[in-house]
Amino acid sequence: LIPHGSKHRLCIQGPDGQWFDRVPSWAAYTLQDTNTNLFNGVFWQPPPEEQRRLHHQRPPLPANLKIYEAHVGMGSIHPRVATYTEFKDTVLPRIKRLGYNAVQLMAIAEHA
Repeated sequence: LIPHGSKHRLCIQGPDGQWFDRVPSWAAYTLQDTNTNLFNGVFWQPPPEEQRRLHHQRPPLPANLKIYEAHVGMGSIHPRVATYTEFKDTVLPRIKRLGYNAVQLMAIAEHA
């Protein structure tokens, strides 16, 4: 039995015989090690009394999926990188008004 909160990584041997440590692709939760800055998978199965309780029922599934593809930083009419708050306040209402029922956020590049 794996204890809740245990850190884990996957060891993979490459074709040249060299070994690599990787975070498993199925990891549902990860934490960054403050000493190495590397991420580790964390086994997340809290006891029942610590599990999150949902307060609302799931909304009904839509008849079809209509995806709006967006770049958060381009959600402004001004010539600069927009913020998440601007995206939430200006773009999300428009997406909803247009009848989209899913949002795909594209990769966020680091801006210096």
